[in-house]
Amino acid sequence: MKSHRTGPLNVHLFSCLLALALAQFVSATPLHADERRLPPEGDALASATATVKDAFRAELAKEKPQELAAVAKKIFTLADAEQDLSLRYAMLMEARDTAVRAEDVDLTFDILRRLDSQFRIDLASQRVDMLLALAKSAKAPDDHRRLIEQNLATIDELIAAGEFETAERQLRVADISIPKAKEVTLRKQVIDARVQVNTFKRESHLFSIAQSKLLEMPDDLDANLAAGKFLCFFKGDWDRGLVHLLKGRDEALAAAAKSDLAKPGDAAAQATTAALWWDSSEKLSQSQWAGNAVQSRAAHWYAMAAPSLTGLAKSVAEKRIEVVSKNTAIAGMSAGGHRPINLILGASGDRDSITGRWSVENGQIIAPANNWARFGFNYKLEANEFDITIEFTRHNGNEGFGIFVKPDGKPVHFGMGSLGNQYISVGDFKGEQPKNMRLVRVAIGPNGKRQVAKFQIRKGSLTTWLNGKQVLHYKTDWSELGPQDWGFKDASIGLLSWYNSITFHRVELQVINSK
Repeated sequence: MKSHRTGPLNVHLFSCLLALALAQFVSATPLHADERRLPPEGDALASATATVKDAFRAELAKEKPQELAAVAKKIFTLADAEQDLSLRYAMLMEARDTAVRAEDVDLTFDILRRLDSQFRIDLASQRVDMLLALAKSAKAPDDHRRLIEQNLATIDELIAAGEFETAERQLRVADISIPKAKEVTLRKQVIDARVQVNTFKRESHLFSIAQSKLLEMPDDLDANLAAGKFLCFFKGDWDRGLVHLLKGRDEALAAAAKSDLAKPGDAAAQATTAALWWDSSEKLSQSQWAGNAVQSRAAHWYAMAAPSLTGLAKSVAEKRIEVVSKNTAIAGMSAGGHRPINLILGASGDRDSITGRWSVENGQIIAPANNWARFGFNYKLEANEFDITIEFTRHNGNEGFGIFVKPDGKPVHFGMGSLGNQYISVGDFKGEQPKNMRLVRVAIGPNGKRQVAKFQIRKGSLTTWLNGKQVLHYKTDWSELGPQDWGFKDASIGLLSWYNSITFHRVELQVINSK
């Protein structure tokens, strides 16, 4: 500390350093939303900001990016142990801004995530502000590439929340980095993301009009059709949307919705429901999202029926499931992965269980409560950059699950809730766990809560997201990844579970770059 000012920050400095180890142990675990503190405002914020700037005045005057990054890390680290909440908030904000000046993309967003975990900030707004500031200052193509990926990673989340203006602003920021990233694939992803945002924004507006009309005329055929299409095809909310399609003007969609709502239990009725959806998809010209969504719904019912079908009916079901898988794979590669491949389609508990008795029921995978239970998908991964999104519910136990992948044929394992639900991890499979694992102290949520994990594999990095927040980012050139397959044999994508009963509601692959 260069300053001679006597104030709260300097008085606490020695105790901050002593408390640091404990604070680091605790601080990475986000508070529940209702436990986060309100940021200081007015005089309290102004005073705390002035204290922090004065305490680090000499260090903040540095200009070299490497030196500024060291200063940002120092302030970030000391903030963990600061008990005065106004000072802690001011220190995190100063660390964030200094990381931007240092052009350090990863550090900036590490600090932003820490702010969001402890204070009730407007994360979406701050994220765009940081992306813009970094896009203007970053020089290295790799930094601009990561900025574009940061932009794209949250587009689906913003669309789901109806925050279209923020999504549009993020994509405008991405435009700044496109020519500097020198990456044609990313340019295409940004273009496709913009089409997606514009399409969903338009459909959301039409849905609002339909909702207003339904308040006055609940049985209006056109309004019900518009509401049903939006909810089912664009939001994926089939439970709410099917009722509207049933009451809508389109007779084919109404018939499919009626059959779907009956929740058929036998294979023949399930195949009939699937066929109704499939026939409807061939008549849809509304958009590629609508057609893909309807065919995916058909494949959902075909996948449920296929194990019990025989002869021609079984052949038709399997071929149509294959068509959906191929179409979504092609869409995933051409549109930056915005239309994922449903890996559960065609999965079989009998065929794909490696250890433990896994089951595939009602379009979901259910893990047994075995130690190191393994499940290998019957899917050949031919991509070196991709995302895997998993929606899951842990019903009991206090352990987590893992995802196994082989980008470029090199096995890697992500742990979600590892070592007694204490860590998010990535392991390099050289047989020396946990030495060769990178750990971040974050737990998955309570039993019974439906959650979403995302695993992002890129050239030079591995990243994990939990419930919309990045929780781990590990840089690698892949040279340290070992040859062990840990019992997954020929599988290139697999699931693991440790002593838990877990339902995997969704396992989706988004191809970014094929080999």
